[in-house]
Parts: sequence; C-alpha cells; structure tokens
Amino acid sequence: MGKPLAFGTTETSPVVEATRETDATIVTLLTTALVPTSEPARPRERVRDRVPYPEDWIEHAELAAGILRQLYHRKGLLGDVQRESGLLERLNVALAECALLLRALGGRLDANHSG
Repeated sequence: MGKPLAFGTTETSPVVEATRETDATIVTLLTTALVPTSEPARPRERVRDRVPYPEDWIEHAELAAGILRQLYHRKGLLGDVQRESGLLERLNVALAECALLLRALGGRLDANHSG
C-alpha cells in the first residue's frame, strides 16, 4: 500500500486500496500477461516508412474498419456502456457520425465512379 505498481513499461499511481479479484477470467489474463516467458526478447521491428498519398488514406480507412470490427465483436460492451453514466450517449453520437460520414463518402465514390 502507498507504493505504485509497475509492470512492463506501465506504472500506476500509489495504491490506496486493494480488493481480491474473484473473476477467474481476469485473474487468468493478468497472471498470463505478467508471467515472464522463457523466450528472449525479440528486437523491435523497424518502423516502416510512411506510405505515400493516397495510399496512406486507404490505410487510415482500413484501420478505422478494424476498430469498428473490434467494437462490433466486443462481447458485453453494450451492457458495460449502459452502466456508465453518459457513455451510451457518447457511443451513439460517435456511431451516428460514423454512419453519416460513411454515407457521404459512399456518395462521393458513387459520383466519381459514375461520372
């Protein structure tokens, strides 16, 4: 108590309270993540050079699709969001904006393709 926890490159604020975790899934995830592996650390891959325009924007669209895919497949998220004040409204606004922008981009693509 009173000292920060450090794991990996992350350090928490000083611990002020601790309770026993009873969810076996969380315990397994944490213990698996924190147990050192016997494999030596691999050197970091070199950050690749930035791709040129317009390919960079295609990669942004692919990343956005990946994020939305993860959001869609996240089990239990909607129940968790409903329990947190204001999060459901924020999610609805963000998804509505995504839908409007996708519709607008689709219209641009259709206009460019047909013209």
